[in-house]
Amino acid sequence: MTIICDEIDGVAHWASYFINGDDSGLDECDKRLADIWLSSIAPYYPVSTVEGSERFTWSGTLYGADCSGVTVCTYICYSGESV
Repeated sequence: MTIICDEIDGVAHWASYFINGDDSGLDECDKRLADIWLSSIAPYYPVSTVEGSERFTWSGTLYGADCSGVTVCTYICYSGESV
């Protein structure tokens, strides 16, 4: 099995949930949206973020958010799929 690494942009305040499994800062709606986004990038899964990659966008819905204005960041994602 080969691990594939890629960078994928997503909502920044979901990082703790994805990387540490800590959903304490998310309400049920946000957690559901994060899970939907996570399933949309499968088989990739976030393991870290790129330092300094946070930026604001008015296109939050393109990254899985339920609003237009949101802070996004670049996630470092791995896939355990064979190539």
